[in-house]
Order: sequence, then C-alpha cells, then structure tokens
Amino acid sequence: MMKMQIVLNKEKMLKEGRHSYETITERLNGIFARHGFTQEPGGFYAGGHDNDCTVCGGLYLYLRKQDWFVPYLQTWLLYDSEEAAPGEWWGIEDLRGSGIRKEAAVQGA
Repeated sequence: MMKMQIVLNKEKMLKEGRHSYETITERLNGIFARHGFTQEPGGFYAGGHDNDCTVCGGLYLYLRKQDWFVPYLQTWLLYDSEEAAPGEWWGIEDLRGSGIRKEAAVQGA
C-alpha cells in the first residue's frame, strides 16, 4: 500500500493571493479520488490497490510540474509499505526535491 502526504503552506497562499487553499485542496481531492485514493486526516491520500505504485508515479510526474501546486508545498511525502508487516511503513521519501530542483537546474542551464 502507498500513501502520499501533502501539506500546503496556507500562509504563503494567502500572502500571494494567486490560488486559494480551498481550490487547490478540492483539485487534489478530485485528482486522487479519480485514481481510487481516499482522503485521510493530516493531508494523506491512501491507496491500497495493486496499481498504487503506478498511480503514485504518474501523480508525482503530473503534480511536480504544476505551478498551482509546487510553490505552496510544505510537505510532500510518499509512504510505501510493500512487503512490510501490517501497520508498519518501511519506506518514506520526501518528494519535494526528487526531481523538481533537478528539473529546474537542467532547464536553467
């Protein structure tokens, strides 16, 4: 099973005024729901399907390029419990820098 945790910086959103927290949250909820992920407290989106890895990979590739999403990230973690005992998470990856900065560095070169 895989989960993504997304926490947005509400203060930055209010200060900039470009996007509302509610609008982005609704957009994220819809995106994850279309892929069979359920919303959980704490900014978690939980899978539980055989294709979680594929879905999370696709969502990561999509979301990392969205200007309505990336600038407002406070937390973006991927939790992976494949092959772990029930209730134990064995893999946690911080997605905020896993390609966003690399991509920007390549484009700016």
